[in-house]
Amino acid sequence: MWAGRTKKRSNGSAENTFSPLAEKKILMSGSQTFRRCLHLGLRLDKGRTQYYNKHMKVEDPKLQDPEYFDKIANSLPLDKTYIDSLKTLWVKKIGAERELMMKASDSLIGRSEGDYALPYVDITQPKLEYRNVDILRDCPEEIKKIFSIEFGKRSDLTAVWKKAMVDDVKLDKYDSSSLQSKIALCTALIRHWTALVDELQLRDPKKPARLTTRIFLVLGYRRKLLRHLREQDFDAFEKILKDLKISYQVVKPPEHRKTRKEWSEFKLKQRVEAEKEDRLEELRVSFEEKRLKRLPELENKMRELQNKENRVQKRIQELVAVEGNNVETNGIYEQQLIQELSEVVMHNQLLYFDRPVSTN
Repeated sequence: MWAGRTKKRSNGSAENTFSPLAEKKILMSGSQTFRRCLHLGLRLDKGRTQYYNKHMKVEDPKLQDPEYFDKIANSLPLDKTYIDSLKTLWVKKIGAERELMMKASDSLIGRSEGDYALPYVDITQPKLEYRNVDILRDCPEEIKKIFSIEFGKRSDLTAVWKKAMVDDVKLDKYDSSSLQSKIALCTALIRHWTALVDELQLRDPKKPARLTTRIFLVLGYRRKLLRHLREQDFDAFEKILKDLKISYQVVKPPEHRKTRKEWSEFKLKQRVEAEKEDRLEELRVSFEEKRLKRLPELENKMRELQNKENRVQKRIQELVAVEGNNVETNGIYEQQLIQELSEVVMHNQLLYFDRPVSTN
């Protein structure tokens, strides 16, 4: 609402009068609207808005392969719609990156609902901090239920998951600081946080940033621990991958993040080179097949030409014998390369003349 008031004129009509501040707002509103429209137009023109769904759900386990989209791009038909198909594939690739980053390393995509590769826990058992209390063993069932995991908080269930996964890989019963124990603890955190994210997404499709940020940080920390363990003890590294069902893939990091245009140009160039090599291979195979088919014919022609040459040489020898100019060869002439070369060099030095200059 403008800060104005109504004033009656002498003829009885009403006149709206505004304060100087209100008039300034009215005058500036048009320029601000134009500025906002201009800014929005630039954003749409440059494509700065997100054109993909970063909250896209990934359910196909094949997408966990780092080379999945490259294989699909290589299998697309190379026709007029190839670039458009690459654009559609790029939108799917970018949209699935976030979900794959969170779940691909633990192979959580494609599993049955509620399965996050966490150990089985009997929720009727007492909480972790009450398991060694002797008095609970003789208590009634109603009292045991109060101190059970089923009637506890989520953190009680999480603590049991952590302990179970650490106990499976730790070196001894006092181990709590080895790389294996730390990796198991990080894995339990990642998987139960992922389960919590999926549970929260049932109410709101957007991923909760407070949890996804934690998952991202712990994923990087666990990958660092796995790299150290791989450098120190490769057998223990393979064992913990098998025990905890972790997918560790060494992917060469790109020099910089490729845009859609750069990725499309790269895949197009790669596909053209592959098609060229395939066609060259087809031509080579067809040439070999044709050569094998024509080889007997070529051999017959060579024999005919050889026989014809022998007849001509024989006729020449007969003519030479009739004319009496037959000279028998005695041995093979061997050139004296060093002496002849030396003579040629000396003659060039002694009898060398510059090329005459044209007087025209």
